[in-house]
Amino acid sequence: MVTAPAYNGYPAIMIPVETATPERCRHEARAFSREAVAFLAPFPSDSDTHLVIARLQFLEFKAHRCDLTILRDTFARHATPKQRRAIVARIEFMFLGDTGRELTAH
Repeated sequence: MVTAPAYNGYPAIMIPVETATPERCRHEARAFSREAVAFLAPFPSDSDTHLVIARLQFLEFKAHRCDLTILRDTFARHATPKQRRAIVARIEFMFLGDTGRELTAH
């Protein structure tokens, strides 16, 4: 199980580790990318909600043993290089870890 920790009133969620289909991996990559870009929206956006959803989708992606290439390519289609660097800089320490470098290398 992968645990998405509680955050700012959002409860912890347990995600079973299992191999997903490529389509499900693409779905999770698209959801992460959409929410990560929305996280950059200026105030008064609901950035905490976007952050929590992006984190959950990223953890789902990892728990489902998805190929990182899917996430990197999808993220590159949804965000400019400048946006990708800004997103990774702001959330890398929260949950991306070493994957952040992979997401900005494209």
